[in-house]
Amino acid sequence: CSLINDEAGVSTMLAQRVRAVREKQREELQSADEIYVIGWSMPTTDEDQQQFIKETMEGRSKPIDQLVSVNYGATPDYFDRLSKTFQVTKDRMEIFNSGFTEFVRRNSSEQSAAIKWVILGLTSTVAWAV
Repeated sequence: CSLINDEAGVSTMLAQRVRAVREKQREELQSADEIYVIGWSMPTTDEDQQQFIKETMEGRSKPIDQLVSVNYGATPDYFDRLSKTFQVTKDRMEIFNSGFTEFVRRNSSEQSAAIKWVILGLTSTVAWAV
């Protein structure tokens, strides 16, 4: 059962918006120096997003400078998958595995303006912040 009704004309408009968001994601992922992953557990239901990110990162001219992961009690396997998905070596990863409070305390004002990408795990949505 599809949530999009082709006959209502909604699907074309929605498909165009999804394509536009995907293209913006691709552009930002290809140009970002730092990427912040906050609370995204990378569930199997997000395989499409994981593949999209991996393919986009493989298309970069150079690897990202840093991947920052903010999570709570994630296993080492999670960080391996994150590393592979974002095509970044572990020495370029900064890990906050005691929750968001730890991240905020260590990065209070200096990082707030520098965050370019935030992947919000609650909604599995990729968003960018200015």
